[in-house]
Amino acid sequence: MKRNARNVVRWPAMVAAASVLVVPGPVRAGILTGGVPNPDYQVNGTNVMRLWLSADGIDTNDSSQVRLDAGTIYVTNWVDQSTWTNDALQWTSNPLTNYAPVYVANAKGTKPAVRFDGTDDRMNDDGVAPYFRHEFTAFLVASADTIPVAGATPFMGGSNTDNARNEVIMGANWLGDRQMMNMVSDTFSWPNQMFQATGAVVTAGTWYNDLYQWDTGTDTAQVGQNGAIIERVSGEDIGTTTIDYFTVGGRRGVVGGVWKNDLHFDGDIAELIVYQNVLSSNEINQVGYYLQAKYGIAGSYTAPPIGGSILVVR
Repeated sequence: MKRNARNVVRWPAMVAAASVLVVPGPVRAGILTGGVPNPDYQVNGTNVMRLWLSADGIDTNDSSQVRLDAGTIYVTNWVDQSTWTNDALQWTSNPLTNYAPVYVANAKGTKPAVRFDGTDDRMNDDGVAPYFRHEFTAFLVASADTIPVAGATPFMGGSNTDNARNEVIMGANWLGDRQMMNMVSDTFSWPNQMFQATGAVVTAGTWYNDLYQWDTGTDTAQVGQNGAIIERVSGEDIGTTTIDYFTVGGRRGVVGGVWKNDLHFDGDIAELIVYQNVLSSNEINQVGYYLQAKYGIAGSYTAPPIGGSILVVR
């Protein structure tokens, strides 16, 4: 292939006919491959997709992933489809069924989800906890069955060994009915050393395609819902945020080394994808559109060229 004076790559005619997006600069593999997320997507030689939990990736015939009891499928090991094997595990090895969420085959149309009971179901995924200390971009497809009048109903969250406030909570906020991302530093002192980006109202029984992003380079947090950026908060350096534990389907509270103030999500989670990188708006659109189309959730993400197999360059 040849380059013209403006340094735009000229592709062979057969490739150009497929509407490949051509952008100046070094080409690297796209964030999507064949229209679905690419686990090998790299930035600076590192695979930045750190977690990919999808309910349709659960093998309901595999006893290492699920447990059957009276016709109910309990999820004990939600396998990570990224290259980092950060599986989400039932929060206790105790075989009691009420500690494990349930696999639901047709939760969103024909798509399955993992259902949490809001009482004691949660899955630990501490392997991804360090990624939330720095920059990240997270996508979540979920629906809450109940929304408390006050208090939080976190879809997922983290904490450290000493203080439940050192956390990233992504879910409804303290008023109980809004999407939220809460970033708190190790030296928390209200109202400083924290970001709280509050999104749109969350309605019980409604499916959402949520975005959560934290950029430590610009000290910016933003939350999005169904393709729209609802709120962006920036300009405050909160300092160090130590995250040692991460939970899917709730948040573990730790105060003075003692587990308490646990919060549990009541509802369904169909898919969760986490990148340890601040994705661009173009990259966000690609992943967001994949989820929007897959689950049939109305939104403003737009179809990328050639079904999502864009060659992204920087």
